Amino acid sequence: MHSFVRVVPSAGMPDSPCNPSINSVNDLLMAKNVESLADAAEQLGPMFLRGNSLRLRTLDREDFRALVSSPDDLLAECFFDPYAKRSDDDPWAFERSGNAARLAVSRAVENRDFCSKCPDVSSGEGRAPLIVEPLQDWVLLRNLLSVTLRVGALLREGARSSDTLLEDAGFSRVGRRTFSSKLVIDSPGYAIPVMFNPFFRPGSVTGNDLAYNADATCPLYGRIAEVRMGLFGASIGVLRGCNVIKFATGSQAEAARGSFKPRKNRPKEAKWMYLVIENREGVGQGELADVLLNALDSQLYRPHLSYSGKMMEEVSVCSYDLPTALWGLVRDHPSHYLSTCENCQRTVFSTNQGPSRRFCSDACRTTWKRRHGLLGSGMEEA
Repeated sequence: MHSFVRVVPSAGMPDSPCNPSINSVNDLLMAKNVESLADAAEQLGPMFLRGNSLRLRTLDREDFRALVSSPDDLLAECFFDPYAKRSDDDPWAFERSGNAARLAVSRAVENRDFCSKCPDVSSGEGRAPLIVEPLQDWVLLRNLLSVTLRVGALLREGARSSDTLLEDAGFSRVGRRTFSSKLVIDSPGYAIPVMFNPFFRPGSVTGNDLAYNADATCPLYGRIAEVRMGLFGASIGVLRGCNVIKFATGSQAEAARGSFKPRKNRPKEAKWMYLVIENREGVGQGELADVLLNALDSQLYRPHLSYSGKMMEEVSVCSYDLPTALWGLVRDHPSHYLSTCENCQRTVFSTNQGPSRRFCSDACRTTWKRRHGLLGSGMEEA
């Protein structure tokens, strides 16, 4: 599976707190293909600046082995987000990748392939180490933020008492596990895709199941989830500290625990890892949204306290990892509103609200106008 690779600066990693700009965060939230995701990740910098999380992602060059990027595999790993357009034939499946997505992947590989751009990765004295960040770390982080902000925007509009709050935010109702279940879960609830299922990566189907290591494939997932291990590898994951929030795959996602069918014959939902909020007590969707918010907050928001020496701010909160910094903006975004695009349904930070920010980008505005027959008609929409 693909990863982002960064060269550690000769001066070492900066020891200053993460302080991402709103524009760079919006670029991550609005990333709709691997090219824009890579641009946003480059702009934001490494996900971790210190501690064990950084050490686990840092490799000496002699320990690093890289293969040339595959556009087809990269597209399979990255062409989705919680608000990508669903198939009309199967609400669990996304529409097939169009030419624009394929071209974006080709450009990303052409412009960023590590093997062709940095071919000399052999060992040697003085060679800088590398930070290797799995692509799925960035996909998972972006999607957790997107889902949380989408729910937050709906709540701000007064949807707390709505019977369809989570469904309006992109979740699908799922039932308790049976032989015909879409997902492997124990209780009915609500599910939304958040990352690519690593069991669909290239290689031996059985080998992928037996050799799966969440800490290597997606360290961020391994950091926030407890993966219950069965006889033949990983099964369902549970968000640490919250037993009702699961990370589930399709019932035929793993060969050893579901089916030995070729990937092309497996159900479409088996390609993704889903965030599932189980509703064991039959409570309202607004209450479940609060459970999700508090559970993610406990895992993604890990600030440091330090003495600043500044008057009235002698003890300050610092973020030395990007998940904490980005989640801090979810908690508190002064001078900015949450605005949801009418076209793509992604929620971003905006200095404006109401009709002045109906779309996240000019491209979405144009697409919406074309869909509603307003493009070139002389009728203007904000």
